[in-house]
Amino acid sequence: MNEIKWLKWFFVSCLFSIIFVAVVNYTVDPFQQFRISNFYDIKFKEQRYLNAGLAKNYKINSVVLGTSMTENFLINEIEEKLNYKNVIKLSISGGVTKELITTLNTAIKHNKIDDVLFGLDIFSLSDNFDKNRFPWFLYEEYSFKSIKDYLLNSFIFKNSYKYIKSIIHNFIMGGGTMANLDLNCIYCWSLFVDDSSYSEENIYKSWNENEPGNIHSNRIAFADLKENFDKYWIKTIKENPNIRFKIFLPPYSVLFFKKWESMNVIKDAFKFKEYALSELLKLKNVEIYDFQVDKNITHNLSLYKDISHYHQKINTLILEYIKEHKYLVTNENYKSLIEDLKNQVYEYQLPDFITQENFKKE
Repeated sequence: MNEIKWLKWFFVSCLFSIIFVAVVNYTVDPFQQFRISNFYDIKFKEQRYLNAGLAKNYKINSVVLGTSMTENFLINEIEEKLNYKNVIKLSISGGVTKELITTLNTAIKHNKIDDVLFGLDIFSLSDNFDKNRFPWFLYEEYSFKSIKDYLLNSFIFKNSYKYIKSIIHNFIMGGGTMANLDLNCIYCWSLFVDDSSYSEENIYKSWNENEPGNIHSNRIAFADLKENFDKYWIKTIKENPNIRFKIFLPPYSVLFFKKWESMNVIKDAFKFKEYALSELLKLKNVEIYDFQVDKNITHNLSLYKDISHYHQKINTLILEYIKEHKYLVTNENYKSLIEDLKNQVYEYQLPDFITQENFKKE
């Protein structure tokens, strides 16, 4: 009899726990799957989780998409310089094409998208990534399974708990519980980096970084790049002829390409770049901008915190250049732009602080 009572108590406790977790996750909804919060400030973290909810429930007409190269764009500058309406930034740090396209297609399904600003990173076309890091179920159409997976997810509950603690703290401190949804600098890493980070020492460390997961660990092979580009980007653009795509090639430092040269993948990268530009130029709803040839940016290493990530003011400059149609790629100039970059890379001499290893630990 005691065993039966214990089993009843156990099952009731389990049922209560399940209901409790589901109710908390639904009410707090930390990743905005059911609604945009109106009673707490959204923490712009866990991009792969949060982007799904923002793409579904935020009023969007324009999307900024890309890797960390796009994170420092300011929404107000995009609206002012490009005349975009209802802009949201759905960047994914270290994102690959399959993740980015899944995010974009979710926004397209749930909104009338007019414009897309996209930073095309060659390394993002790799399939060399941990597929478990992306919550694919959040980007699916609502179903019993997807809702269950969200409401009963321990990671979701952990984030709900963090929000509850924050709400209670704000209430006790007299801050109230009203939400302040300021998306102007959503995902901006520039907020957490001061000017001292743009240093030769950090560039040197970046040059020598060989850890798995960094952008230079991604496979750069023409056949793979072409396959993923055609499968995801060309297909998506063709399927959405009424959406205007502005695609730009981010201005990594010249050292970024020298690194690829040292890895013997530069030829595949240039071959793919020529292919990608030639294919994009066939599409009437696409404008392309190539900022990788601008030596005023790419050779000025003081603008970089590593060999690829540039200062926020370069994001502002990119928008200004697009507004002025500067570095616009055309059928007449795309091959010469690539040749210009090739010559820059092959002729560039590594700076002393790289070759002499001034910052190498003894």
